Amino acid sequence: MNDELRIAVHQGRAGLAELQADWDRLASGLPEKRFVHCFHWYRSYLDALETDPQSVHFVALYRADLPVAIFPLKRSARTMAGITMRILEIPRHSHSDLRDFIYARSPENTGLISQLLSHLRQQRDIRWDWLSMTNVPEDSAAAFSLASSPPARLVTVQHGTSKSVPCCTPQGTALDRLSGNFRRNLRRLARRCEEQGTLTYHSYREPQDLQRAFEQFLDVEASSWKGKTGTGSAIRLDPSTVRFYQELMTSFSATRDCFINLLMLNDKCIAGQFCLLSNGVLNVLKIGYLEEYENVAPGNLLFERLFRDCSPDGPFHTVNFVTGAAWNDVWKPVSLRVMNYHLFNCTWRGILGFTALGARNLLRAIGRKLPSKRPAKNARSEEA
Repeated sequence: MNDELRIAVHQGRAGLAELQADWDRLASGLPEKRFVHCFHWYRSYLDALETDPQSVHFVALYRADLPVAIFPLKRSARTMAGITMRILEIPRHSHSDLRDFIYARSPENTGLISQLLSHLRQQRDIRWDWLSMTNVPEDSAAAFSLASSPPARLVTVQHGTSKSVPCCTPQGTALDRLSGNFRRNLRRLARRCEEQGTLTYHSYREPQDLQRAFEQFLDVEASSWKGKTGTGSAIRLDPSTVRFYQELMTSFSATRDCFINLLMLNDKCIAGQFCLLSNGVLNVLKIGYLEEYENVAPGNLLFERLFRDCSPDGPFHTVNFVTGAAWNDVWKPVSLRVMNYHLFNCTWRGILGFTALGARNLLRAIGRKLPSKRPAKNARSEEA
């Protein structure tokens, strides 16, 4: 380790609790803080979603006794080419769409991942072959260090995108930038909906209001294609997932950073959003709507009212969809690449994994460039 840096490793729930004061101090000073940089995000994850909390380590770096960086790392295993690889990874879950390490993107921090690797290779308590950082935004702390000081045996793959909408810019509001056809369609759908009753929008962020709104959100999210008759992925169907969002709501509402937005038709909730606020960005973690009202696109009507609610003096200036689904594009979003970074140790397993994963990605890239073997369409079918 650099003489200026001191390292401390904490493990599991107890270790995370020991870090809270330093973690909050570090995260509060991040100009680009996301919700995944917050202590309460990881505490909710460990309490509700992680089946083996002791497998999660938090490597903290200090400079002059001030916290500089925190690296959450989970021990796991994965098979590649018939070989069991010992993995260290940023904790991942289907309800964790974005991930990162926790530190500022500043010149003095360019080499922090190199410092982490140096420590991991020198210590003997945790044996590892593969350091995996998945679902990492291209403007994240991890991506910043890897671009500034790329280590050996690094494989980089684009995983997808994360899309967001700036609400208020010199060019106008989010609604001003929409196509005329889409704006007219939204008005038409709202009129059709209002023929059935009174349509109202509610945004809740006060702790005393959130619990009732949370129950309504869970109901509407479980009524859609995610419910029992669909994919079965609704939050309400899994007690541990309910607990995760409940803990997020309780923790983030203490600073008024949890929002639950509902679209009501008379007394019935027909669409809902679960959101977390960070540095002026409202992150829409989950959405749901009643499928029986699908013909009036309640999800889009709810987003329209959310964008209408935004103002330069309001609590947020940007709405982040978190993921990069195709349906986001009607709102003219800004797209950010989300990357997977894979670093391999100089063990024989690590060298094998680096070679195998590099070759696999190369073959995929070649396959994408090869001409399609599908028969060409005739002129009539193309015109149709």
